[in-house]
Amino acid sequence: MIYITHILLIMAAIWDIKKMEVPLTISVMLYLVHTCELLSSNYWKIDFIGMILCFSIFAFAMIWSNIGGADA
Repeated sequence: MIYITHILLIMAAIWDIKKMEVPLTISVMLYLVHTCELLSSNYWKIDFIGMILCFSIFAFAMIWSNIGGADA
């Protein structure tokens, strides 16, 4: 799964450099891969709490400023 994550992140970086935006499909695929990793982990409760905290901070930043999901 780590290889899939790296490939998706490289694709997102290249797309972002070329078009200054990242398509939602790449973001959704990254979310799905991370969810699969989370469910297969022995430390899923700790990872889930961290994911919720990070999501809250970035969602707040996206609402109150002019950044997008890829910037967060």
